[in-house]
Amino acid sequence: CDAGRFSAGLAVSCTDCQPGTFSGSRDDSCTNCSTGAYQPSAASSSCHSCPAGTHQGREGSATCATCGGGTYSSAGAALCASCEAGKRSDAGSSICDNCDGGAWSTASASVCSICEVGRWSGSGADSCTACDAGKSSDAGSAACDSCAGGTFSRAGSNCTQCGSGFYSSTGASQCIGCDAGKRSDSGSSTCDVCYAGTWSNASASSCQACAAGSYSNAGASECIACDEGKHSDSGSPTCDACHAGTWSNA
Repeated sequence: CDAGRFSAGLAVSCTDCQPGTFSGSRDDSCTNCSTGAYQPSAASSSCHSCPAGTHQGREGSATCATCGGGTYSSAGAALCASCEAGKRSDAGSSICDNCDGGAWSTASASVCSICEVGRWSGSGADSCTACDAGKSSDAGSAACDSCAGGTFSRAGSNCTQCGSGFYSSTGASQCIGCDAGKRSDSGSSTCDVCYAGTWSNASASSCQACAAGSYSNAGASECIACDEGKHSDSGSPTCDACHAGTWSNA
């Protein structure tokens, strides 16, 4: 019999090998295709290796099965292999692709997950890393950026505005209270000096006017009483001498 056909015993004719099997010339039986191989046609003299991205774990098969998402195979595979953590694949893949920076995966993943706000990853990561204190990131970031002046962050969190009466420089992990004699609005990178005629305690959001009968220089933490024979209105930077015919206590 020709290759792809066989005869057994005292048969007077040759029979075609069935799909999934093959034979050489003068064979008295057909042989199953091995695992990782297939033959869709009858009367065949050989089997084909399963293409990359497919597999066949049974002998004598006429077809190969497609590897599912999160797995892959090279040509002639009996089984599909799982993608490693940090990689992914679509169905029918011959390789697994690294997750992009800003994403991650566990083993056998068909998709990569995006890193959350305040976390980052490089290419091929199996987890995301928290940003250091003083830095943050948007979701899906491959790196962390320093918090702007007037903001701060704890490790793995958003940058948050400093409250009024506080300030920070770039990349701060905490905000610092303004010194007495200074003030700030929320989100400030510096504190402003109180004008003459006003004062403030430490960590103040506003400067207070000196009471009548007192004064202050710029940046004062308290007001000074006018000397005898002098006076001032509220919020005055100096004291004025009393007019002739008038007087004052200190």
